[in-house]
Amino acid sequence: MEAVRHSEGQEILFAGEFVYSIDPQRRIAIPSEWRSKGSENRFYVLPGRHKALQLMTFDGFKNLADKLRKVSIVDPKSSMALARLGASARECRCDKQGRVHIPEQLLEYAEIKRGNEIDDELVLIGVFNSIQIWSKENWKKQAMSDEEMLDVLQNIEEMPDDLTHFLKKTKE
Repeated sequence: MEAVRHSEGQEILFAGEFVYSIDPQRRIAIPSEWRSKGSENRFYVLPGRHKALQLMTFDGFKNLADKLRKVSIVDPKSSMALARLGASARECRCDKQGRVHIPEQLLEYAEIKRGNEIDDELVLIGVFNSIQIWSKENWKKQAMSDEEMLDVLQNIEEMPDDLTHFLKKTKE
């Protein structure tokens, strides 16, 4: 999936952790280093795993949508998954202050409270090709040791870039 590109054409990789509050109008500020300098910042927000929200770039969401268009609508599970995703995904664009509006339904899903409430803090996590939005409380609950994280990363790094090795095994 493509990330936002700076006006110089350099791709933005979303990395880091930022703690923000959500305002009474349900807007969240996107860190300036995660925004394109010369063009519109267009995202899609959708439910993610573990009660987090996934904020994807327009290009990243379009790539996902292209793959989803190939799914058979006659398969009942796939059809329902597409309907659920389609019902909950929302486009959002940064305003002049770099804020995006998050629909109430998605805030409820992520257990994020808004505006003058005790628990209105949230955490934005850069996951390289997208952004995750967590309630501060739910982010604290996530338990993965550094060793577990490194094991997962090692497995990812050792994966082949294509399916050639699987094809070779099926011929044997």
